[in-house]
Amino acid sequence: MKIPAFQSGLFKDVRARLDAAALLVVTPPEGRTPIVITSLNFIDSTTGRRSADAGAAHLNTDGADEEARRVVTVAGTDVDGNAYVIVRAGARLSDLSFEIRTSCVSGKLMGIPESAGAEVAVSGGVYHIGPEGWHDYIVAGGRKWATMNIGATSRKGRESFGHFFSWGNVIGYSFSGVDWKVARGYPGEGAVLEDGFTAENYVSSRGSRLSVLPLAADAAYVNWGGAWRMPTAAEFESLLRSSGTTEKDFRLASTGLYDGSYVGGHYLRIRGTRLRFPFSGRGDFAWWDYRGSGWNVNESFEDYGGYLSSTGSPRNPDSARIMSFRYGFDGHDYSRELCACTEDLRHLGHCVRAVAE
Repeated sequence: MKIPAFQSGLFKDVRARLDAAALLVVTPPEGRTPIVITSLNFIDSTTGRRSADAGAAHLNTDGADEEARRVVTVAGTDVDGNAYVIVRAGARLSDLSFEIRTSCVSGKLMGIPESAGAEVAVSGGVYHIGPEGWHDYIVAGGRKWATMNIGATSRKGRESFGHFFSWGNVIGYSFSGVDWKVARGYPGEGAVLEDGFTAENYVSSRGSRLSVLPLAADAAYVNWGGAWRMPTAAEFESLLRSSGTTEKDFRLASTGLYDGSYVGGHYLRIRGTRLRFPFSGRGDFAWWDYRGSGWNVNESFEDYGGYLSSTGSPRNPDSARIMSFRYGFDGHDYSRELCACTEDLRHLGHCVRAVAE
């Protein structure tokens, strides 16, 4: 049975092939098309990461080569707003990536987390792919960067921070104003992280036993699935270097920077793009540290941003590489510091920004 690489999305065009293929019923956000569905490399059992050596499932039968047989392009949707797509049986849903390109440098990308899509598509099976879980991206530094943090609901203010993770752990936390609690949507939602992001709490976690980060311990992949993952330290460095971003690209929400409580709104703008990284602070013990250094507010204040990479420290097994930046008053003058990739303790809570190839 022929399964085409280019499909209309209309049910009438796939109805005759349903017994010999798996049917994906895709509801794109805002009805946008075309949709490109890609079969990703399998996860290598040795490294825990996707690898070309591990191979990939074919989705169509008429592609000209191995790579072409891994992609199905869907032109549109039917009258009910759904795109009806047939693919070869055998692909795991969590190994599929769904993409809508809005320009040559932007688009939407969706993956299915393993917790929701580890099943293998079988002939005659029907699988509904809803409009949730699509995330905007911008191409920069040779990668597709998500425009918002994991768990964020806005690109501005405190809602832009999203959830906080320790390195190698995939449960996100949010600060209640008093303590850290498991964020909405995770197992154990609302449970308090007693004493907060401490070394004692971390040592009993899975992340503390890792030296290299597999996808099963990657907060971006576990939460968003598909092609999404945490950036490496080298990818953070490439993003800043290729764009020419410096401390001059800090954007400040107001001139009233400190009035006894953190207001939020400052961010690092990646030059030449619409990407921004909020000054989100970090989880440090049972409090939210938005300075990244010290607490003597009579002497200084400081806004801090730190973003986890998937790269552990080559020198200190208790640390991981992060992209960090600061803006503050050191008692004498305002100072700006873009540390690019530095290190911080793995047990501390940091935000995560996802990236894809």
